[in-house]
Amino acid sequence: MAHTTPSDEELIQKAKQGSLEAFTLLYERYLPTVYNRVRFSIPEQDIEDVTQEVFIAVIKSIRSFR
Repeated sequence: MAHTTPSDEELIQKAKQGSLEAFTLLYERYLPTVYNRVRFSIPEQDIEDVTQEVFIAVIKSIRSFR
């Protein structure tokens, strides 16, 4: 039986319901993209902190995400 990777939409719905596992999968999926985007506009010493703040903001607002 083949294992299918959940879509972003499925993971978001599960994360909205409180699934830490779903949020972790989204985090792992999007960490490189967010990190690279932040890297182009933030001083090097602040990249990790700003990337972390992005994900904190996401986790705080995920229930209202549409």
